[in-house]
Amino acid sequence: MKKRLTIPFLLITCFVILTCKKPFYPTVQAQSKSYLVVEGFINTGNDSTVVKLSRTVNVSDSTRIKAETGAKVSVIDDTGTSYLLTEVDKGKYAAGPMPLNSSHKYRLDIITSGGLQYQSDLVEAKNAPPIDTIGYKIRYNGLQINISSHDPANNTHYYRWEYDEDWRFHAKYESFYIAKDDTVVRRTPEEDIYNCFNKAKSSTIVIGSSVKLTSDVISEAPLTLIPSSSQKISVRYSIMVREYALSREAYLFYENLKKNTEQLGSIFDALPSEISGNIHNVNDTKEPVIGYITAGTYTKKRKYINKSELPNWQTAYPEGCMQDTALFVNPVTKQNDVKFYILGGKQIATSSILTDTGVLLGYLRTDFICADCTLTGTKKRPDFWEDN
Repeated sequence: MKKRLTIPFLLITCFVILTCKKPFYPTVQAQSKSYLVVEGFINTGNDSTVVKLSRTVNVSDSTRIKAETGAKVSVIDDTGTSYLLTEVDKGKYAAGPMPLNSSHKYRLDIITSGGLQYQSDLVEAKNAPPIDTIGYKIRYNGLQINISSHDPANNTHYYRWEYDEDWRFHAKYESFYIAKDDTVVRRTPEEDIYNCFNKAKSSTIVIGSSVKLTSDVISEAPLTLIPSSSQKISVRYSIMVREYALSREAYLFYENLKKNTEQLGSIFDALPSEISGNIHNVNDTKEPVIGYITAGTYTKKRKYINKSELPNWQTAYPEGCMQDTALFVNPVTKQNDVKFYILGGKQIATSSILTDTGVLLGYLRTDFICADCTLTGTKKRPDFWEDN
C-alpha cells in the first residue's frame, strides 16, 4: 500500500528547503598588478589625434579611473617618422592635425614615467564613408536612435560609432522670484534657472558589420535607446555621431570587448573571455594590455529632435517635487512662512500669491532641485547649438 504525502507535510518540506538558503558572497581576490588601458585613434586627416592612458583598478577601489600620467606618447609611421603627442590633461595625450598620409601604416609608441615601453602593431589607415542618415523610431518605452551608412566602393564592411549627446531641458517649475537682502524680488532674465543644457558621451560599444550582405550597407543600426521619461527628450535633443572604419581584427576586438563588458549577467550570455588587443609590452609580451589602436579618418553627422515630434511622454522629475504655499501670515501657525522657507534658504519661490485686488499674500514654494535646472545642468549654451 502506497503512502500519500499530506499537504501539511509538503508545506513543511518546502518551508525547510526555502529557509535553508544562505546568502552567498563570492570572494573577489584583489590583484596587485595594474594593467595599462589605451584608448585612441590615429587621425590621418585634418583633425586631432587623442590618446587616453589609464590603469585598471580593483573592484574594491574607490578610485574608478587611474590616469597614466607623465608618459611619452608618439605616433610612428612605417618609414620611422615620429610625431610626439603632448599631455593636455591627466592621462590624455593629443596633437593637432599632423602631416600623416593614409597610404602609410602607423603604430603608437608609449614610454611610461616608470620606464616601461609599449607599442601597438602597425595598422593600415582606413577612411570611413559618409554617414547617410541618423533616424529614430518611436518605441513603446522610448526613442530608438539608429544610423544608416554605406560604402559604394565596397571596402569598409566593419563599422564603429561614437556619439555625443546634448539636450535642452527645463526644471519642473519655473522660479520667477529670488531671495535677496532679506526680501524677495523678481528674477532678471540673466537669473533664469528654468532653462538649461546638459550633455553626455556614448558609454557603450556600438559596432556593425555588412560582411554577410551582398553590398556594403548598414541600415538602421541601433545606436541608443532613450527612455520615454528621460530629460534628454523633454525639449530639444541633439546627437553628433562619429563613424569609424575598422579592420576585421579591430572589429573582433570590439565585439569581444562588448560581450565581456555589456552582455554578461544571464546564463544565456557569452562566457567571459580574454580580451586581446594590438598593444604589447616590448619587454614582456605576456603582460595583458587593454586597447586597440586604429588609424584613418572618421566622418560625422548631427541630428536634432524636438519634443513636438514625439508622443506626449511625461518627463520624470525628482521624486517628491511638489509646490506648497509660503504666506506672510500662516492662518494656522501664525508663522511668517516666507521668512522661514524662502528667506531662510530652505526652499525656492516660484510664483506669487495675490488676492483678487492684487494684494501680495505670499508665494508658492518648492525644493531647489525642482526649480533650479543648474543643479543638474548648465546655462551655458553649446557653441554649435541651433534652435528650431
